[in-house]
Amino acid sequence: GRVNRRGGGFCTGTLIGERLVLTAAHCLRNRNQGSWFHTDDLHFVAGYNRGEFVAHSAVERVLVADGYRPQGPGPESAEPESAAGLENMTRDWAVLVLRSALPGVRPLARRTIDSRDLAAAIEAGVLVRAGYGQDRPEVLTRHSGCRILGVVRAHALWLNDCDSTRGDSGAPLLLRQGAVTEIVALQIAGNNIRNIAVPAQAFETIAASASPPR
Repeated sequence: GRVNRRGGGFCTGTLIGERLVLTAAHCLRNRNQGSWFHTDDLHFVAGYNRGEFVAHSAVERVLVADGYRPQGPGPESAEPESAAGLENMTRDWAVLVLRSALPGVRPLARRTIDSRDLAAAIEAGVLVRAGYGQDRPEVLTRHSGCRILGVVRAHALWLNDCDSTRGDSGAPLLLRQGAVTEIVALQIAGNNIRNIAVPAQAFETIAASASPPR
């Protein structure tokens, strides 16, 4: 669905629990104000399609990965210039705790894939990026059959060619194998040629590794 921000556009988010939505941390930052968006400014709309939607909820709480630095090197480019920038990208994820559950919306499971097994896992299924880009903001768009181009092993980041633009930040990379669809990574930056995603192991233990933004 779409993570709408009052007076500040939108990003993409995915329901991963009854009241939990996964998105990119930088999406929750109001750069004009130099501060985090207040929970009252955030709204999750599931299944958004040209003004219609399946369900929606206001946001009760925001959890941001420990150590994420919104003012430091971050997802401005698919070619970060420093190790510090790469390290910060691994923490560019957040979870929205919704005020209410979303009836009729099924959360998606997460799957962690070791980098050594990544090629075989992708080959056995179909990799899909699904999100709301600024070029088609009213509908969910998908890039099916995109590829992992490489792994920044020291920083646990995946380079990929899954077509992305502004608004797709926070979009899930989904691995479809038969009837099973699981989140394997979170898209955080890109330039439509080479994009960067945080693999699911970074946010596998959400409750233990997230804290309220400061």
